[in-house]
Amino acid sequence: MADVIWEEAEQVITCLHDGIGDVNNESGGELCNQEEMNRRTNWLVETLMTEFGWLKKASKSGVSMKPTLIDNCLWVTFSEGTISKSLRIPLPEVTDNNIQIIRNGDVVRVTSDFWLEREQIRLNYHETIKVILCDDIELIKPSMTSGSPLIRKIVRSFSTGYTSYMVSSTQRLINEMLNNLPLHESDMTSWAMNHRLMIVDEVFEKLRDPADRLEYQVDKNTRYYRDFGWTIYLLWTFVSILHLGCSIIPKGIYTPHLVCMVTSCLEFALNPCKSCWRKECLERVGTWLPLF
Repeated sequence: MADVIWEEAEQVITCLHDGIGDVNNESGGELCNQEEMNRRTNWLVETLMTEFGWLKKASKSGVSMKPTLIDNCLWVTFSEGTISKSLRIPLPEVTDNNIQIIRNGDVVRVTSDFWLEREQIRLNYHETIKVILCDDIELIKPSMTSGSPLIRKIVRSFSTGYTSYMVSSTQRLINEMLNNLPLHESDMTSWAMNHRLMIVDEVFEKLRDPADRLEYQVDKNTRYYRDFGWTIYLLWTFVSILHLGCSIIPKGIYTPHLVCMVTSCLEFALNPCKSCWRKECLERVGTWLPLF
């Protein structure tokens, strides 16, 4: 009986995982190995050098910029005369279990892509760093208006005497973005976090009434399901847990709960706007998750 239930669970998960995979491809997501991660790092360095080249040419500044890779960190050093200041940017790596992590000293965190609601753009970690340095920081941090790219402000700061302040302020913003990423606790939860989105939504952040926030999120989920077939990637967490749960939980153990869980997720995938999802399916999730 247990083998039959397990087989049913695997079939449901396969269907659900294939469906989400199609959505991921359509929305710009991609599988990433260490080779792809290195390609992204090379792209980031080239982009920074190109942006700096334009700034140096336009400002006729004597400032130099040197990017250096040391222990999976990108050090970007700005120098002029006797003044030299550096930004430290920890870079993601892919583990043997295909988990994307970032080591920042003794702290290990998990990467998640960003979704810019206003611009309808998805950014990976390297693209987010590029936005912070070369674009308007307001895209990532709506409460802050920079007026011009931070890399431009750093170059200008050499002529105004505020170089230490500008570099440390920029480093603080990078660290803040890093500290908002989830901690790496287990491969199962980290795999799920790799496939979620951190949403930057200025409109939602300005709402204070809980009822208004709930109504806004429901309307947004309904619109996204209609336009894209997905709802802000909330389903990714469930799919991730289920996918790894099949390989971690021994066959024959907790399988009835697993079937209930995947059935609930499948119901949600087919109709996420259905009102019964909030009550019935979340009750099933609540009884299943403690089994981990």
